Amino acid sequence: MHTMARGALQRLGLLALGWAVALPLGEAALRVFDIGPRLLPIESSLLRLSRNPRLRYEWKPGAHLNGVQINSDGMRDRARDRAKKAGLLRIACVGDSICAGYSVASQASFPSQLESLSNGVLACDGCVEALNFGVPGYDLEQIVESLDSSALAFRPDLVIYGYCLNDPQAFSLELAQLQSRLDPAARSYVDGVWAESLRPLRHSRLLLLTRWFMNATFFPASPRSGYVSRRADPQVRAYDAGRLAGYLRWLHEDADSWKTVRENLGRMERLTRRHDIPVLIVIFPLLSELEHYTLDDVHARLRAEIESRSLSVLDLTQPFRNLVRLGGPSLEVLHDPIHPGIAGHRLAAWALLEKLSDMDLVHVGSAELLGGATAMTAVDSACLAAIR
Repeated sequence: MHTMARGALQRLGLLALGWAVALPLGEAALRVFDIGPRLLPIESSLLRLSRNPRLRYEWKPGAHLNGVQINSDGMRDRARDRAKKAGLLRIACVGDSICAGYSVASQASFPSQLESLSNGVLACDGCVEALNFGVPGYDLEQIVESLDSSALAFRPDLVIYGYCLNDPQAFSLELAQLQSRLDPAARSYVDGVWAESLRPLRHSRLLLLTRWFMNATFFPASPRSGYVSRRADPQVRAYDAGRLAGYLRWLHEDADSWKTVRENLGRMERLTRRHDIPVLIVIFPLLSELEHYTLDDVHARLRAEIESRSLSVLDLTQPFRNLVRLGGPSLEVLHDPIHPGIAGHRLAAWALLEKLSDMDLVHVGSAELLGGATAMTAVDSACLAAIR
């Protein structure tokens, strides 16, 4: 009897030992060889889900649709060489849909206009590059992560962050539309993979895969359409209710939201300090209320936070307001108080060029600015008058 019990215990011990060895080996194999369902290639015409848990989605390299062209590095930009030629001032522009040039052609976005304007005014052959890393719908965490995971690899001499007042908002309609293409089992698996990437010791890939298999086998779901109503976006609901300015104020006054702002500005500061790269944060105002602006105190709080971190700041509220008062061209896209139109991007480019001169990154005098504006267009002349 004792012999049988001892034998059973030995078998149980060997079984436990086998599981103790097999489970870690299985977990390691799943992670090293990335074994699992091919879910992350979920994509739309221009965007795709990302394996990076902080980005969550990104431009699809090589994609093109309705005049929007994404290069092989996943930027809305022309093809760029990573190697820098001597004497080149390379600027990495990061941000959301404003930086990406929502509703305007790629060459009309402020990064592209800054590049062409700088080279024209300086009368040099490609001595300034402004690379566009903007992605529509990105929030603060995603923008800083795009700087870390993409932009810094191009060894920029300056980082320009086009700050939109909705950047503290975590919800992204673009991400929601991509995620809606996943059935519930796949959505749970992808969320788990992202969480595992952030905290690898607290999440099991083997458990995730088992849970996905059980859900997909016993609770199958029909394919998803990828459609999410724009009303799912809290910013859109605030705009439709006539409370957009109040919502943007709340994003900068709510304790958790402001903590997000401070934490991500801090991470941006640490990343760029490590590489000895200066940062210029450009604040774009709400365009619909420039004559009677109600968010000046929000801008002041944001500027103080930026400057406390030894980052440079350029607030476009006054130049934009000046252009309106001068009777210049319309700044905004029709019925869109967030995104600048072509003239708004042009004004931003002129203001940025003057700021770069103030920072001694380019050497442009008043006469050169005036000469550049005179040689160009009436829009340029109006923009130059607005920044004076």
